[in-house]
Amino acid sequence: MVLPLVCPGSRIGPAPIVHQLVQERVIEPLFCEHYLIGDLALSFARRARIAQFFAPPNAVLAALTATWVYVGGPVPARLTVVLEPGSTGPRRSFAIRVVRTSVKSADLTVVDGVPITSMERTVVDLARWEPGRVAREAIKKLVGAGADMERAIRMVPDKQRNSARARDLLGELGRELGN
Repeated sequence: MVLPLVCPGSRIGPAPIVHQLVQERVIEPLFCEHYLIGDLALSFARRARIAQFFAPPNAVLAALTATWVYVGGPVPARLTVVLEPGSTGPRRSFAIRVVRTSVKSADLTVVDGVPITSMERTVVDLARWEPGRVAREAIKKLVGAGADMERAIRMVPDKQRNSARARDLLGELGRELGN
């Protein structure tokens, strides 16, 4: 698959010009001060490849980035990826959020060679790592796209950081959505 043209803003022009082009929807902001040039439909696979372009090696797309890949919509402000504990990640970047945790192969979906957390694992990660309002909105989109809320609730790990918070949020959302 050919990637859509991704270009850094500095190569497009001065910041006011870039801003104007975004306002006129001539270019679309992506991650790390880069923009999508051209009128290309962003399919599931294209969104995955675009996010992978910015991700460090061996990273798994996760949380709001995985949500964007699955359901589209506005590009998240930061790229969120999972790396195995102890692995080498990118230099500190405000545009890339790295979460160090293990991901089982059963919790992955691979799209066009790009590893992404499964919809249900994404639901769990959102409930654990994102602010409540942001997590709720994203989880509702994923459930609307086919995520299995009951399976996600069973996937919440025991005795890990923010697990109790995730269980509470997912239980509440499950009742609200009728699951």
